[in-house]
Amino acid sequence: MKEDIRRAIVDLVLPEIKKLEAGQKELKTGQEGLKEALERIEKRLEKMERRIDTMTDISSLIQTLTLTILRNITEKELEKEKEPA
Repeated sequence: MKEDIRRAIVDLVLPEIKKLEAGQKELKTGQEGLKEALERIEKRLEKMERRIDTMTDISSLIQTLTLTILRNITEKELEKEKEPA
């Protein structure tokens, strides 16, 4: 009788344990997939940050060059005004 009860409990519990183990494996696989996806996203973000930094550097360079050109033009115009006609 005791053995029958024990066997019945094992028969009921064992399939549930197997389901839980399978679920844990699926969760682990899903977590690994998420981790890989996050790593890819981080790499893309790093690339985007570098591109933004490059664009910022180029924009700053263009602004500096523009100001230098305008200053040179202004100085030449002022020199022309100072020259006797």
